[in-house]
Amino acid sequence: MLTPTSFEGDRLVASGDGDFPGGPLSFAFVFAIEDDRVTDLVIDPV
Repeated sequence: MLTPTSFEGDRLVASGDGDFPGGPLSFAFVFAIEDDRVTDLVIDPV
């Protein structure tokens, strides 16, 4: 399960919780939007 922890501009940070070692993990989702559509998405560990 992903739980959003912050959102600023085009960057959403969420905490990933689940049944895996080392959890929870945080991920940054960076969106590029054009004409109300997501045109690019980058997901990086934080």
